[in-house]
Amino acid sequence: MTALLEAIEQALDHWDRQPFAPEPLAQLRTLRRQLAEQWLATPDAAMATQWETGRAAQAALWDCNLRYEALTPEERQWLEPIERELAATWPAPRLQAVWAIALYQRAETWLPDLHGLQLPPWAIEPFFDYCLAFPCFFRELGEVDRYANFTIALVDYLHEQIFRYPQSAQWQKIALTFSNLVNLVPLYFCDRNLRSTFAKRAAILEFSLRLAGHQLEYDFVPRSPDRPKIRLGILKTNYLSHPETFTTFPVFEWLDRDRFEVILYVIDRDPDLLNAYQQRRSGDAIVPLVGDLKQQVARIRQDDLDLLLVATIVTNSLHRVLMIGAHRLARVQIHSVSSPVTSGMTHMDYYLSGQLTETATAAAHYQEKLLCVSGPAHCFDYSLEAAEPRLVIDRASVGIPEGAIAFVSGANLYKTIPEQRETWAKLLAQFPDSYLLLCPFGASWKRNYPKVQFWRRLRETLAAHGVNPDRAIVFDQLPSRADVKAVLQLADIYLDSFPFGGANSIVDAIEVGLPVVARESDWFRSRQGAAILRDVDLGDWVARSEADYLALAGRLAADPTLRQSIRHHLTQALAQPPRCLDSRAYAAEVSQQLMRALERWQGDRVE
Repeated sequence: MTALLEAIEQALDHWDRQPFAPEPLAQLRTLRRQLAEQWLATPDAAMATQWETGRAAQAALWDCNLRYEALTPEERQWLEPIERELAATWPAPRLQAVWAIALYQRAETWLPDLHGLQLPPWAIEPFFDYCLAFPCFFRELGEVDRYANFTIALVDYLHEQIFRYPQSAQWQKIALTFSNLVNLVPLYFCDRNLRSTFAKRAAILEFSLRLAGHQLEYDFVPRSPDRPKIRLGILKTNYLSHPETFTTFPVFEWLDRDRFEVILYVIDRDPDLLNAYQQRRSGDAIVPLVGDLKQQVARIRQDDLDLLLVATIVTNSLHRVLMIGAHRLARVQIHSVSSPVTSGMTHMDYYLSGQLTETATAAAHYQEKLLCVSGPAHCFDYSLEAAEPRLVIDRASVGIPEGAIAFVSGANLYKTIPEQRETWAKLLAQFPDSYLLLCPFGASWKRNYPKVQFWRRLRETLAAHGVNPDRAIVFDQLPSRADVKAVLQLADIYLDSFPFGGANSIVDAIEVGLPVVARESDWFRSRQGAAILRDVDLGDWVARSEADYLALAGRLAADPTLRQSIRHHLTQALAQPPRCLDSRAYAAEVSQQLMRALERWQGDRVE
């Protein structure tokens, strides 16, 4: 296995340096086949030992972008007897066959119901590592729903078994494994209510923390009548130049300091925007959280907080803010737009959102109670951002002919699921002289994107609709938001993604005066961009179906006068400014919501 691992690593290095060359990809396919055949030839008695020597090679192939390449016809044919064997022997499969097929296919493509599955103890962690693998790119129509169906069923099953057998050493180990590995972000891209799944995920995480000896519960005494101010904590990993940061400052910067005492708890201080913030607002305490988890929790509890806002995403993978935030740290705990779904966490009392973002039935989507400001959920403050664009480009330099219509989207690669790419291909087919500009490789999501696989699949989709693939122009990762806006300025119309729409990307578009077409459903994550459009009185450009989305984009593409009128409207709307960019007005509304939440806590204690 050592020699095979070295060969895999060399081939991966070659592929990384020459991602479009066929030779390293062909070599990796050959090495994958060799590893699979070694698994199939391993005797049962030797599997545990063989795994210890072969797991690094397996992980190298699991983690690389080979998993986003389509299988060749020869590979599909070779896998057929393995698939038949697994179907016939489930739920007591040979692990040799499991490890072999796992090199080629994601779990949801072949894995049957998990009930009754028999695994030796050494295989539990790698098996669930495989089942919970994070796909950041979906190739085919229907893959997102298939992934969602499998993952939701997996979480349901694990939750059921863990809490049916809480004293079982095996299920305790599975709970810990799940907690260390789970990342359900790809569920954002399905069009359904995710409350139950994220609540069960949170319950397993909390169970695991208790197993590790952490005391999540804490009883706060009634507030002292002598305390003149509401003590508000903000818990955040860092204050880097990131969308989370620009939606966090508006929550607290302009709160009335005669009413609020603000304490900023931060894990990582270097480098960040807090130094610039302190020059503008010097009175807030900044508390770096050091030490282990118990020490960090104790440090926050020491401050006897009235309110705590958890301002870092807690619905992705396990990280320190998520673990801290699972504890009772304040009388009232609040989460907000950094996570586009419910946290599901026991000690998260409220979700801070907006009336323009939520529907009348939105309470059913959250484990938390809703606090809603009157406008959109998001408010952005980019005033501390100092980046200047590095790109010097124009339409001619990127290959857009004079007179052509240019659509653009800043949606991340994750959000551009196959169904979205199909919609865009239909739009380009409808307007033969149009182009599509994409900026899908944002630094805030991932560093090692499957760029080549995305680019090739996009071109295949366009070609299938009779569109010249060269009419799609894909930009590599751009240095800053300013450079993204430089690309947006080349275009005529901005296209939002669905079902996970944009928020900061919509603000980028309207700030450069672009007409925007969005599509919404019933969930926060599909309505955040639509809410911003309604905030600037452009709600007529929000679709509820693919047909409406195409029709709205078509109207804009066919009518330059209409596009110009929207640009003029945006100039006037941004001069006011709208609520999504008015930090002072937003803070005034947040202040009222925070005080009401604390009053409810006090009222509940009296009762």
